[in-house]
Amino acid sequence: HPFLEGDLNKDCKVDYMDLFFLQSCWLTDGNDCSENPYDADVFKDGFIDFRDFAVVGDNWQTCSWDCGK
Repeated sequence: HPFLEGDLNKDCKVDYMDLFFLQSCWLTDGNDCSENPYDADVFKDGFIDFRDFAVVGDNWQTCSWDCGK
């Protein structure tokens, strides 16, 4: 099944965990995020900023799979 844009940890939903990983690399190029195993550069422009936040926000609280329902 496809993952949603903004689903950084690939758990089939865009939620607080994705936001946590995004903020952990905020205003960097992503290479300085050794504690963050996920690619927070969602917009793919080489910088983690409001463009990436907007992608996460567009799919906020959305599931791409069963999500326990």
